[in-house]
Amino acid sequence: MRGSALISLLAAVFILVLLIVTFNFLLPKYFPLGILNSNNSSSVTSPIDKANVLSDQANLTAVETSLQVYFSENGRYPNSLDELRESGQLQVDTSKYTYQTCEVEGTKVIIFSISSNQGILLNAGTRTATSPNTC
Repeated sequence: MRGSALISLLAAVFILVLLIVTFNFLLPKYFPLGILNSNNSSSVTSPIDKANVLSDQANLTAVETSLQVYFSENGRYPNSLDELRESGQLQVDTSKYTYQTCEVEGTKVIIFSISSNQGILLNAGTRTATSPNTC
């Protein structure tokens, strides 16, 4: 009788350890935030970072499209993204972007995403990937 309580306790601990090991090492795809998982931060931030980059790419494309429409209607690019927003052609938050006109005539501009480190040079309707300040 005296030893049965100790054996029951050891059996319960063994089963608990077995469950923890099973959930953390054999099923990490389904339980990324397990107790023994040593890389929880990367498994959580990686999808968030990917989503942010994809969002920035989509917004950059939306800004580019708005700029191309503005250019086709006015024969030049706007002097600022605020001017583009005031014309009603831009609905995207532009706080993460830099905008630079390269020529006085307004036929060459750069829009650059600060967070995803991607940029587009627009030259009279043609598109080229670029880095910042490459007018």
